[in-house]
This record gives sequence, structure tokens and C-alpha cells, in this order.
Amino acid sequence: MFKCRECGKEFGDWHALGGHMRTHRARKGKSVALPTDEGQRKELLAQALGRLSELSPQEAWQIVVNWIMDVYRQEQLRGETIQAYRLRLQDSEARIDAIQSELRKLQQMVTGSRVYKEAGNQL
Repeated sequence: MFKCRECGKEFGDWHALGGHMRTHRARKGKSVALPTDEGQRKELLAQALGRLSELSPQEAWQIVVNWIMDVYRQEQLRGETIQAYRLRLQDSEARIDAIQSELRKLQQMVTGSRVYKEAGNQL
């Protein structure tokens, strides 16, 4: 037998208890959707794991799917951040190469100039 912790009613299987528990959640105004704050999500997940017998299969599934989607979004954001840093690095390397090329051209112009030669290569 499965007993409701809220009102004490007993049910023959956990599916029936899970359906019954939705009536208590509806009265309390609780939502199954996961909050955006990671600490709150972890707390809700810990609570859900502690009361698995109270959850309907749909509620449990929704929590699991939301958690998986959060993990996927975090991985996707990490990948996008890494890609952005790689693009910045490539851009910086290209700028450095361009500046070094310009410096070499300037050095060649200076060393080939008449003023440089007349100064005895002391510039």
C-alpha cells in the first residue's frame, strides 16, 4: 500500500498515489517547472529524489527532461564561449601578423633611406 503523506489516504499502487498528489500540489500552487537559479534547481531535484513515490510518472519525466535540457544548454553555451574566444584569438593573431609586417616594411624603408646611410647606420 502507498500512503499519502499529506492526508493519509492509501492507494494500491504508486501511480494512483502520484495522481492523487497532484490534487495537493494544485491546492498549494506548486509548479513542476524548474527554476532558473542553479541552486534552486539542485534543491528541487534533491526534493524530487526524496519523494519519488509522490510524483506521477509525467512529473518525474518532466523534471528529468528539464534537467537534461539545462545540462545541454550549459554545454552549448560553453561551446559558444570557447568558439568566441577562438575567433578573438585568431583575429588578434592576424592583427599581430599585420603589425609585424608593417614594422618590417618600415624597418626596410628606414635602413634603405639616405638619412640612415649618411648617419652611418646609427639610427
